[in-house]
Amino acid sequence: MFALAHNNAVCEHYHASVSSQTFCNRSFAHSATSNGLVVNAPYVNWLFHHSPTIFNRIKDAHCSDVTWKVYYDELNLISITWLLQPALRPYRRTRFVHMCAAQI
Repeated sequence: MFALAHNNAVCEHYHASVSSQTFCNRSFAHSATSNGLVVNAPYVNWLFHHSPTIFNRIKDAHCSDVTWKVYYDELNLISITWLLQPALRPYRRTRFVHMCAAQI
């Protein structure tokens, strides 16, 4: 262990909502909850929770001066944010944009 720490980078701080896998922390970032899920698998669990996201809360507050979009890489068929946050499904065509399209 000493040789690994001495010769490689060691992360001393972990800045995440939950010390777990990616989907849990993405859910916390967007919804402030992981719906009790603490691991990515089985992946199908992530498709059926119904927690509102910060984006839903912006819309519900009727803040016309606050707008939002989620940008994602055009190499991805769909946005992972859209996939993991079912509450955002109605906004796929209006609020999810490829990053390269934003430059036009």
